[in-house]
Amino acid sequence: GSGDPAFRTAGAETLEAVRQIKQSLPGVLTVLGVSNSSFGLTPAARQVVNSVFLHEAVAAGL
Repeated sequence: GSGDPAFRTAGAETLEAVRQIKQSLPGVLTVLGVSNSSFGLTPAARQVVNSVFLHEAVAAGL
């Protein structure tokens, strides 16, 4: 993404937030801008990062 070290853990924090939201509010619907996680990468890298992040987000309850 941006390359800013302040955002290095943003993906993991997002996945944990999805887990906590789903646990705290059963039945709530969620949406996520998956491709935001790969902003600034090459198209090939974006495809891989987006696929993996989506897989992990679904596993977290998305």
